[in-house]
Amino acid sequence: MENTPIHQYIAPIIARLEPPKSSKPILTPGYELRPCLINMVREQSFLGEGDENPYFHLREFEQTCACLHIASMLDETLRWKVFLFSLTGRAKHWFNQTVGSMQGDWKALCSSFCLSLFPISRVVSLCSEVLSFKQKEKESLSTSWECFKNLINTEPDHAIQDPILLQHFYMGLNKETLKFLDIASGDSFFYVYANLGRSILDKIVEKLIP
Repeated sequence: MENTPIHQYIAPIIARLEPPKSSKPILTPGYELRPCLINMVREQSFLGEGDENPYFHLREFEQTCACLHIASMLDETLRWKVFLFSLTGRAKHWFNQTVGSMQGDWKALCSSFCLSLFPISRVVSLCSEVLSFKQKEKESLSTSWECFKNLINTEPDHAIQDPILLQHFYMGLNKETLKFLDIASGDSFFYVYANLGRSILDKIVEKLIP
C-alpha cells in the first residue's frame, strides 16, 4: 500500500526536458559539450518571429558547430545535441513540441524546422522574385548583382541550376548594362560557363565598389 499522502499529488510532476537521443550512435564512453561552443550558439539565437530566416539560422549554426569535433561522435549528433541552445521564444516552443517525433534524425528535424517557420507562401514569393528579377532604374550593375545574390541566398534551395539563375539575372538587366556585361565577358555573357560568369560579375563589383 502506498505511503504517499494525497496532498503530495496536487503539484504537477515536472517532466524532464532533455531531448531524445540522436539516431546516430556515440562511440565514445565520455564527452564534453564545451561551454564556449554553447555560448557561441546562444549568441546566434533564433526566435522564429518576423523576418527571421530559419535557413540563415541553420547555415550559421552549422558553421559554428564545425568549429568543434568530438572523437567518435558524428557531426549530426553534435548538432542534434546543441541545436536547442540556439532557439528561444516561439522557435524553442516549436522544438519542444516537435523533437519527440523526429526519432533522433537531424536532417528530418532541419526540414521540419524550415517548413514550420518559413511558410510555403514565402518560399514561392521569393522564388518568383528570383525568376522575375529586374534591374531598377539608375541602378548600377554591381548593385544589381549584389541584390540578386542576396535574394538567392535568402531563399531556400529550389534546385535551380546556376546557369538558369544567371540567365534570369542577365535577362533582367537594361540594354546599356547588358552591353557593358557582354564587353566585360569578351563577347557575350550568354556564352560563358556559369562559374566564369559569376567570377566576371564578382570582379566587376570589386572594381566598382570603393
